[in-house]
Amino acid sequence: VERGVESESRLKERFLTLQTEVRKVAGVPEGEVSLLQLLVARLQSALYVDEAIPQLELDNEPIDVDQLNNYEVLHRARYYVDRGELDQAVRYLHLLKGPSGKVASDWIRDVVVYLETRQAAELLLAHASVASMQS
Repeated sequence: VERGVESESRLKERFLTLQTEVRKVAGVPEGEVSLLQLLVARLQSALYVDEAIPQLELDNEPIDVDQLNNYEVLHRARYYVDRGELDQAVRYLHLLKGPSGKVASDWIRDVVVYLETRQAAELLLAHASVASMQS
């Protein structure tokens, strides 16, 4: 890793910027788009109002993720980032379609590196703890 591993707090800060950028292109379809489509998407992003996440979904009831639009995916990712559940936020952000997914890709990659590093550190600590008990 060239830049090192970012802290959870830094990743959360970066998400706030990412959220703004992803929201700007959330309505842009995949493939080639016209200037008019870009303008409509930008207007849509300014007018879109996030709805509350249904309680059944928060209770881990199955949902059809294919029915979620990019705005809904982003809203759910923010919900989990705010709660420190970056792994769940990444799962949602992987659902982004079109330019939104490209905009989020660096942040997703950095969170995965952070989570892998944290998991490795926890494993090493557990191993050291067991080894010290056996001595």
